[in-house]
Amino acid sequence: MISYGLNPESSYSNTEGIKRELGYADDVFKKIGCLVINTANKSIEETATLIMESLEVDVSDE
Repeated sequence: MISYGLNPESSYSNTEGIKRELGYADDVFKKIGCLVINTANKSIEETATLIMESLEVDVSDE
């Protein structure tokens, strides 16, 4: 937070608050059936392919 010039005591750095928000988001995504993709180790092309496959879009000709 300091390197961004922000207060290190802000709500954006509250670990428990972040965990609650992530848990809430995960619950909502599961409830409505959203595709959740961990993009941490994926290229944008890999991510796009997963999205297209989930939408059943034929990308073999492109």
